[in-house]
Amino acid sequence: FAMLLRGSCWSSSVQTYSSHVRAFYDWAHDSGFIETNVARNLVMPKIQRRLPRPIPEKDLATALVTAAHDLQLYLWLLLAGYCGLRAAEIARVARSDFRDAPQGGSYLTVHGKGGKDRIVRVPPDVHEELRPFMHVQGVLFRRRSGMPHTGHDVTKIASAHFKSLGLPY
Repeated sequence: FAMLLRGSCWSSSVQTYSSHVRAFYDWAHDSGFIETNVARNLVMPKIQRRLPRPIPEKDLATALVTAAHDLQLYLWLLLAGYCGLRAAEIARVARSDFRDAPQGGSYLTVHGKGGKDRIVRVPPDVHEELRPFMHVQGVLFRRRSGMPHTGHDVTKIASAHFKSLGLPY
């Protein structure tokens, strides 16, 4: 069964559901609700590592020029395009996550998926564009209400921008 799914779009879903089933039976067994963990030997489908699909430079340039009227959106696109951040990572960027780099620019601690942090280089010109937000304490990007944006907000707003330009991102 797992061999049939390898490489297909279904294998990711099957792996997710299988993982949930396995975790449930692990919990039930460890908690003493069942004597035997029937999912212990459940075969998990293999998923091929997905490659990044960066936006072409021409499309990114168009999106940046047309986002210049909205500073937050503009900065989100810079962080995504030049630093590789995902929407949820952009929403969590805080002033304290930046460290100045000796050669200009900065290093950014990115709080990624699964609680895994990584360090990315922020080029000097991108860091300079972020300067208006560097006085903010805590999360940089906020709604008008003062509440932080969520990853969903970032995705929804950026997707609407791309759609308005006729770009498929």
